Amino acid sequence: MAKKARKKKETKKKQRIIKNKTTHKPEIEFSIDDSVVVKEGTLDPDYGDDISGWQGRIYEIDDNFDDSLIRIKWDSITLRNMPCSIISTLAIFRLL
Repeated sequence: MAKKARKKKETKKKQRIIKNKTTHKPEIEFSIDDSVVVKEGTLDPDYGDDISGWQGRIYEIDDNFDDSLIRIKWDSITLRNMPCSIISTLAIFRLL
């Protein structure tokens, strides 16, 4: 009987380790109201457009997914220089 009890404890330890590895998320280095500038060479993950140099302020951080979603309100300079095609797409999905 002692062997069975020992095996159960070992199994629980292994499960705990696996669970911690799978639920581990990278730490978010941003906060709400932080001003941000998009790094050079960055493409929009949804549409593939180059968004290098765009700047704005973070208004929401959603870390309920594997990859965190950071929502940014673009500043007036970025909006003024944004291509019409992107503005149309953002307006359709009510993201502006």
